[in-house]
Amino acid sequence: MNPLGIKDEKTRKTIIGKTDLEFAILRGKNENVAIERQQVIKKVRDSGEMIQWEEEFKLTDGGIEYFQRKMFPVNDEQGRIKYFIGYGLNISDRKRMEKRASDLLKALEKLGDNFWEFDYTSGALYVSENNLYYDEFKGKPVSEVQQIWHSKVHPDDIGEVLKMAEMYRLSLQDQHSLEFRTKYPNGEYRWMIDRGMAIEKSSEGKVLKVLGIHTDISYIKNLQLEKERSSRRYQDLIEYSLALIFTHDMDGNLLSANPAVARILGYEESEIT
Repeated sequence: MNPLGIKDEKTRKTIIGKTDLEFAILRGKNENVAIERQQVIKKVRDSGEMIQWEEEFKLTDGGIEYFQRKMFPVNDEQGRIKYFIGYGLNISDRKRMEKRASDLLKALEKLGDNFWEFDYTSGALYVSENNLYYDEFKGKPVSEVQQIWHSKVHPDDIGEVLKMAEMYRLSLQDQHSLEFRTKYPNGEYRWMIDRGMAIEKSSEGKVLKVLGIHTDISYIKNLQLEKERSSRRYQDLIEYSLALIFTHDMDGNLLSANPAVARILGYEESEIT
């Protein structure tokens, strides 16, 4: 037992030669954990391979600590198991962060937003259960899920979507906001705004995971497009009308005049405004 595992030297010397169960009883720990650990040792002995698992400890203050354990055999020159080496890492902070993230994602689902997570290490794409294509993605291999998703994006927008993914892959961005059209099950293309950010990076700063949320903004987008169309129709009306059309400010100063004014009065448009 190394000093980082148990700092008290007297305790370290006391447990030498003890089983995990005797060690647990000595320290007042959960005996079930010790029994499970003995079962792990048996599996390592029978398989001759390393085994990894997680343990959960309840603290006296009611809290919980989580440890990731690994154990592997060391063989002698004849290939027989000589002894086992085991070590553990306290992953309590990571487990608490995962719990908060899980609670947040559940809350987002209840709010009706569709969220997704992409793992750049495995290439896996995870989507929330209320995602439009959840049933279509379910049970499909990773490569097929990506193909299905890309096929749903409007052909005119897929380039920007792929560019966004590539920027993350090259670790050239940490967050994004992108508007694009995606095909609904009824065949209609609707506008989405997708916002997300890198939620996990390697020690070298390489993006490993990205979390995103996309929301249907078709109603707002259609209003914007209609406003643009109305503006173009208004401009066309002024530009091609045979009538004399002027605009002026509240003081009566002339702001603009359509081409018909210049033609009928014999002026250049630049001379009128």
